[in-house]
This record gives sequence, C-alpha cells and structure tokens, in this order.
Amino acid sequence: MAEGITRRAAAGLAMAAAGLPAGAAALAPFTWKNRVLVVFAPAEGAELREQRRLLAADRPDFEARDMVVLAVIGADRLEVLLSAAQGAGAPVSPQVLRERFGVPPEQPFAAVLVGKDGGEKWRAAHPAGPDALWPLIDAMPMRRNEAERGG
Repeated sequence: MAEGITRRAAAGLAMAAAGLPAGAAALAPFTWKNRVLVVFAPAEGAELREQRRLLAADRPDFEARDMVVLAVIGADRLEVLLSAAQGAGAPVSPQVLRERFGVPPEQPFAAVLVGKDGGEKWRAAHPAGPDALWPLIDAMPMRRNEAERGG
C-alpha cells in the first residue's frame, strides 16, 4: 500500500513540476497530445445516445482538433467514443476521472472539455456538439498556432 501511495505522490509531484493542473495525472496519457472531452452518464440513456450522434455527424472535425472523447458510464465503465490519439498509453481509470472532475456516478449527464495542458476548459450538463465546442477550442492559443501551421 505504501508503495502505491509513494508512486501516486511521485506522479503528482512530476505533474506539478511540469506545470500541470492538480489531478491532471488522470489524463496523463493525453496531456500535450490531445484535447479530451469526458462525458459522464449514470447509465446508457438518451443523452449518451445524443452525444454519440453528435460525434458521428462531425467526426473529421473532432479528429482535426486532436480530440479524444471518453464516456464514463455508471460507476466503473469507460468507453472510448472517439480517439485521435496515437499510442495513448496506459488506460484511464473511470473512478479516477469521476474523482478528478467531481462527478459522482448518480449525477445526471455531464460533459467536461480538457485542454492539451490537462486543465478543465469548459463544463456542461448536456451533450456537447460542434457548435458549442469549436468556438471554445478554436479560440485557444495552442489551437490557433496549430491552425496557422496547417494542423
């Protein structure tokens, strides 16, 4: 047990030293590579179906923005709804994501946009589509630089 705590403490210190937000280790495989939309749902339902529909309708633009979309369903199920990640590495824990973003399993739907720096950029209580996300993402300095370079 002490070894696990020591590893977590070391990971936390490494993230702090790198200038990353507290709790960013939850999405460490994506930091500086991908923007992540984490959607939380207490169970399969209409809002999660709507989120999937929104992704399917504009998949190329999600991929162009280096997006990864993760769904945390119930207490412990994680589903990758969309991934532009290349070799993302270690799996992400649904429990750690719920803790990191303060979304308990019984809470209704929530969507959280996380920037490439690992920081929370936006949160909503409804499925997130391009009309909500693109203005936020495209205004980010890192995205503007990518667009200028043709990415």
